[in-house]
This record gives sequence, C-alpha cells and structure tokens, in this order.
Amino acid sequence: MARPSEALQTRLNIHEQRRVKTVQDVITRSKKELGEIPAPFAFFFMGSAGRQEQLYDTDQDHGIVYDGDQKHQSFFLQLGERIVEALEEVGYERCPGGVMASNHRWCQPFADWEEQLLFWIKENKFDHVRYLLTFFDARCVWGQEDLLVNLKQLVFDKLEEGLITMDRFAENTGRIPKGINGFGQLLEETYGEHQGTINMKEQVLFPYVNGMRLLALKEGIQAASTVERMEQSHSVNTFRREMESFVEIQNYRVMWGERHGTFTHVFPQKLSKRERDFLKNCVKEGRSFYKRIQEDVGRELQ
Repeated sequence: MARPSEALQTRLNIHEQRRVKTVQDVITRSKKELGEIPAPFAFFFMGSAGRQEQLYDTDQDHGIVYDGDQKHQSFFLQLGERIVEALEEVGYERCPGGVMASNHRWCQPFADWEEQLLFWIKENKFDHVRYLLTFFDARCVWGQEDLLVNLKQLVFDKLEEGLITMDRFAENTGRIPKGINGFGQLLEETYGEHQGTINMKEQVLFPYVNGMRLLALKEGIQAASTVERMEQSHSVNTFRREMESFVEIQNYRVMWGERHGTFTHVFPQKLSKRERDFLKNCVKEGRSFYKRIQEDVGRELQ
C-alpha cells in the first residue's frame, strides 16, 4: 500500500494542528468571556478539512450540534462566529456559501438537526441533497462525537427505509469534468488565469472522493476520510489499485504544488513524461472508478 510522503504528511499535519488548536483556543477563551458552555456539543469540520485532505489555506466548512434546546442557540452562534473570526485570522477565508458554525443552518440543537436532515431527505431537491453530501463529510474535532455519529446514522436509516434513494446522491455528484480528450491527451484549460493547466480537484481527485462518498453512504460507513472509507468498505480488496493511486496522486500534488506554486492546478507541460503518464492514468482510472460506483448505485455517468 502506498503511504503518504513525508512532505504530504507534514502539510496535512500543519493544517490539522493549526485548525484544531485555533478552535480549542476559542472554546477555552469563550468559557471565560461568555460563561460556561450551556450544553454538551460537538464541533465538526466538513469539506477537505473534514476528510483530512486539506493541503493549503482553503475556505472554512464547519458546524455545531448541541444537546440542548433553542434557548442555547444564541450562545452557540456566538461561539461559532468567534471560531469563524479566529480561523480567518490564521488564514482560512469565510465560506462564500455560509457553511459555517455561525450560520443557523449549520449550528443547531440535536433535535433541530434531526428535523433539518429529515426535511432535506423528504424534500429531495438538488440543493438539499447537496447539503446532505456536504454534511456527510463531517468529522468531529471537539466535544461529544456521538451527537454527530447519531445524526449520520439517521441518514443511513432513511436510506435503508427508502425515504431517499442512492441515485439522487449519484445524480448530484455525477457531473465530473473530463480530463482526457478523444485522442487520449490531457484536457488542459484553454483560457483564463489557469490556461494550460489541469484542475487537480475537479478532474483528478473528485472522482475518487465522490465515488467513495457514495459507497460510504450505501454501506453505512461513518468515516469521513476517503482512504478510511476505502479501507472500511466491503469492496476494499477490489479497490486496492485505486487506494494506491489516490495516495500517490496526493504525494505528487504536494511535490508539484511546492515546485510550481499552486496546489489547485498542475501544468502538464512542466512535468516529466513519467509524471504526465501517471497523471493521465489517474484521470482515466478515477473516472472509471466513479462510473463503476455510480452504476452500482443505479445511475450511469453523464
């Protein structure tokens, strides 16, 4: 099994430690300035931070669930805003879509979270399914993890009951941009600030990430990390090659990012032939991997 390079692990650790310490410091200060925390709670990251795949200063994605009622809402929204401000100060921009613990949608008592998840499931609209997929990458970094575990279990239970079907999740994540043209060449961006590059997230990594998220939903896997989801899947032996590729492309991503000054895009023309061939293989393999999972959950790749 491929292992994270020292450079990759170092970068992952730097961001994890910076984020978690910032949250811990805010909670400690808030106890002194706002008073004792009025109810047990869990603070969780989502997005690449939730999946423990954050390599650079992305925007924030996080939330709070607490074991209390609406009278505690003001306290936790204040706590959420303090965390947002502190994370912003250390380099993580506010989420343009408001996916932050300072937003009522992402900071609620447990009973209201249950009600909201059920609403998203029953309404079954595109945005609601997207919210569910965002939430499913949540990982508790402070407080009572069981609050988050129980909310995820609610989603699994409703899937089992057929209240929402897997094809709705597949439909929401299925539009992955192609990375290879009809001649087997890498599809570089042709204009704009990223002209001549491949989008590492959308064209290379997302097929692996989105595919394993779908499979984790289907199999009831609580883990947020893509690699952990692969390791815990019933199909783990089937995905050994994809696991190797996913870890290895992350290793290359750090090396290329430090070499070229960007972790979001890569310049194929600046790579060696061996590196270009590996990148091309990952694009093909990732898309094939995602298509197999989509077909397994009942929807063809568009």
